[in-house]
Amino acid sequence: LAQDNKTLPFALFATEKLIEIMRFNSMRYEASEEYDRLTRFWLHEALNSTSLQLTPESFEVKKIESFFWAARYKALVENYAASLRYATKAKELIEKANHQGLLRKNIKTELYADYLYITAFRIFISEGRYDDAQTILKKSREVSFPRKWQERFLWLSGLVAYLQKDFPQAIATWRDFEKITSESMKANFWLAKAYEKSGQKNEAEQLRQENRKHAPLHYYTLLASH
Repeated sequence: LAQDNKTLPFALFATEKLIEIMRFNSMRYEASEEYDRLTRFWLHEALNSTSLQLTPESFEVKKIESFFWAARYKALVENYAASLRYATKAKELIEKANHQGLLRKNIKTELYADYLYITAFRIFISEGRYDDAQTILKKSREVSFPRKWQERFLWLSGLVAYLQKDFPQAIATWRDFEKITSESMKANFWLAKAYEKSGQKNEAEQLRQENRKHAPLHYYTLLASH
């Protein structure tokens, strides 16, 4: 199918379905390799919005998201160099489509947020490149993102400080996270860990008791008990 431009859309569809099956069966390595094939299809000049019967914006979004998924799966199998290449290519595609006027502002913002999140969390934090992660997270503060992304980036900033053993900074950041998030159980859990690491065991236990009182069977309450 991939040898003929006319049947290339069917090859793309078949590869997407194959990856879907692999992901369902937790075949991470196999899926990560199939993403190599899928992303090559998306860059083929014969593939366009008309051949896939999509709007120009939908075509660009699906293409960019395929590169994001490739980046995620390369990170899952710890091929961080390949993951970064895919994330960087996705960013280039975002910038190109935006320059061409193919993306609405809110769509472009969501895609750019995803790029920052994948690069900071899936790649740099997972690889232990904490300074690089903080550099990416600083960029997130230069854009007016929707609240859900502000929460995610703020929590990640606290996580990087925690992993760097800068527990006072982690506490300060997660206190800011606590102020804007609806996930109070998550905030309490991570604050408790930071307080305990900084030697403030009473503060840590107080937060854990608060979680046990409000939701004894919540994920973060149970996680803290192990």
